[in-house]
Amino acid sequence: MTIQWWYNRAMPKLYDEPIPPDYKLTKSQRRALTHASEGLSDSEIAARMGITKFTAKSHLQTARRRLGAKNTLHAVVIALWLKLIHPNP
Repeated sequence: MTIQWWYNRAMPKLYDEPIPPDYKLTKSQRRALTHASEGLSDSEIAARMGITKFTAKSHLQTARRRLGAKNTLHAVVIALWLKLIHPNP
């Protein structure tokens, strides 16, 4: 399964609940989710962003919480669906 599959097929069925009101993400949280959408690990995300692995994990964790996601993949799909992040071609 790819993220595109989730975005096109599963997302409308998975997310019937209302979006949490606190869905606004910081620029760093959006960048971390964008890198996660490319399949990068926490360490790779940290290296790309020039931050520590702990901080990268923190950005992803906060984004998951704000989006009401169960895991990082779910957060990426929600962020794509809400157009908070855009996939790189």
